Amino acid sequence: VKVLHYPEFPAGAFHEAVHVVGKVPQVNIGMGAPVMSSNLLSGLATQVPEGDVAMAIDVNKAIAVGDHLQPGDFVDVFTTLAGDQMTMHGGWPTQSRLLLADLRVLAVGPQTVLRHVAEGEPSAFGPAAGSAGSSNQPPREPPSTVVLQVPVASAATLALASGQGHLLLALRNPKDHALPDTGAFPTPSPALPPAELPVAQRKAALVKPENRAYAGLTLPGLAGKSKAAERAMHPLPPPPMMEIYQGGQKTAVPY
Repeated sequence: VKVLHYPEFPAGAFHEAVHVVGKVPQVNIGMGAPVMSSNLLSGLATQVPEGDVAMAIDVNKAIAVGDHLQPGDFVDVFTTLAGDQMTMHGGWPTQSRLLLADLRVLAVGPQTVLRHVAEGEPSAFGPAAGSAGSSNQPPREPPSTVVLQVPVASAATLALASGQGHLLLALRNPKDHALPDTGAFPTPSPALPPAELPVAQRKAALVKPENRAYAGLTLPGLAGKSKAAERAMHPLPPPPMMEIYQGGQKTAVPY
C-alpha cells in the first residue's frame, strides 16, 4: 500500500493507509489504482475473527434476555433437552446445562456490531424506556434471530442443540470471561468416527477445530451418552484374583 497524491481525490477513496491495511479486497486492485471503499469487503463478516463463525439462532423475547440484549454483549448459551428412553441409545433424562460460554453477540435482529445505537434510540424490542421522544416512535418488531460468534469446533454443537433442544441466552458481565473446565468431563463421541490412522496422527487431526466441526456430534453424545461417559459413570471392574491354599487356609490375592 502506497499513498499517492492526486490533484483531486476520487469519491470514495481512502486518504490514509491506516484505513486499508489489513482489509480484504473483494476485487483485484491494479497497481497504482486508488483503493475505493467499494473495493473492500464490508459487513458483518469483517467482524468475525479467524477460527470463528457467525451463526444465527431463532429467538423470542424470553430467549433473548427480554429487552436487554444488544450487539456486542457476551452471553452464555444454555440448552434443555427432553428425555429419551429409547433402548437403542440407552436413554437419558430430561436435562438442562450450559452448552457454550462467553459468546459474543454480533447482531440482534437488524442491529449489528457495525451500527452503534444512539443514546435514546429504541432497542430491538421497542422504545427505550424514559428516552426523549420515545412516545412518538412506533415500537419495533421483536427480533426473530440473534447472531452469535461461535468457535468453529463448537458450531455443530450449537446447530444440534438449536434443532433438537430449547436454547436460552444468559447475559454476562462484560468483564467476566470465565470458562468451564471442559477437560474435567467426558468428550462426546463424534458423529463420524476417526479414520483408521496411527494413534498420534489421529489425535493430531482431532485437535484441529475444522476437523472437530466436520466430525460433528450425535444427539446421544450431546446428552452425555458417549462411550467415555458410560465408562466414567460405571465403577471399574474388580481386578482378577488368584486363590492360594495353604493347608486349610484360603487367601485371595490380585492376579
